Amino acid sequence: MNDMIRNAVVVVLDRVSTAYLSAYGNTWLDMPAWNRLAAEAFLFDGALAHSTRLDAIHHAYWHGQSTTHPGVIGERLPSLAERLAERGLASRLVTDDARVAAFAESARFATIEMLTPGDDTERRACDAVEETSLGRFFAAAVEQLGRIDSEPGLLWFHARALDGPWDAPYLWRKRLTDDEDPDPPTFVAPPHMRLDPQTDPDVLFGLTRAYGAQLLALDACLGAFLDAFDELPASRSTLLVVTSPRGYPLGEHGRVGSDCPALYGEQLHVPLLIRSPDRLGAMARSDALVQPADLFPTLCAWWDVPPVPRIGPQTEPSLGGLDLWPVMRDDQRLARSHVLAIGDHESAVRTGAWHLRRPDAGPAELYVKPDDRFEVNEIASRCPAALAELRAWLGDTE
Repeated sequence: MNDMIRNAVVVVLDRVSTAYLSAYGNTWLDMPAWNRLAAEAFLFDGALAHSTRLDAIHHAYWHGQSTTHPGVIGERLPSLAERLAERGLASRLVTDDARVAAFAESARFATIEMLTPGDDTERRACDAVEETSLGRFFAAAVEQLGRIDSEPGLLWFHARALDGPWDAPYLWRKRLTDDEDPDPPTFVAPPHMRLDPQTDPDVLFGLTRAYGAQLLALDACLGAFLDAFDELPASRSTLLVVTSPRGYPLGEHGRVGSDCPALYGEQLHVPLLIRSPDRLGAMARSDALVQPADLFPTLCAWWDVPPVPRIGPQTEPSLGGLDLWPVMRDDQRLARSHVLAIGDHESAVRTGAWHLRRPDAGPAELYVKPDDRFEVNEIASRCPAALAELRAWLGDTE
């Protein structure tokens, strides 16, 4: 493969929660495409977003810097697209999210194709998955795949996915509901609401069925995409990455929807699967703490491109991101003891053993990891030493 022109295809699917993916242990939904991908790829079970903001996450993807405020990071480092252009490699983005298209323009992607998502307010449940917003996106994605044979380089797909209309066939929601259960809701717009102790449990039940049906539609689309991808001659020299920038809260901590600011696992724990053409690390997984900025040096290493220009004997600045190839080769673990997440009004620290959530106002919360997967048993008052150590990483000496 060393004498072949290498390509990379990255598929980013917004608002996909790992808790609902069969590849991450969910037994309720049957997802053959995700299972297939997990069998052929290396799965990072410790992938965690450092923010819930799309601008911050894409800055990390494309510049290797984990910042929540790209406008104040100081000196601008070259983007992934710029580094590839220096090698004569193309960088193309296909998306149905205008925000991401704008980010890609700032990152100087060579080609940006904005797919018209249509009027979401007029969307309704579709009769077939091909008619859904996801179906139309992946149909366009499959058409774009053929270009990697003639235009080697990076092909980046970003789909609104679960941040877009939940328009999977209503029958799929019904299939996830037993006869004695209430009918699932008929809404199509992604739901946003607060829950309280008086909220009818049937409301949350219906929300999870609607979310599950949309994930089944996503799985069907992903399966068709994988089939088309594997038929391409260029697939034998193409790296495939599938991930999500953030999850979707479904009432785990009293909030539903993308406007939830709380930095819990349902927002931060994201899927990340990397499939090498030679199936390096297939069916293997790692619990190493991984963040979006790691994708930048990992992709640079795929093309043997230095993440930043080498200018004389100067030392390259630290980018924050770490190359994941040594982990996939089982050479070593990541030299990282913890990762941070920063929100508008709170911050969080995650280690292999703990998750600390510290709101700007209110008490800090501490959870044991990985045992307390959904962060339901708060134990800050019982572990003062661990709490103090974690707070110190946030610059909090109280």
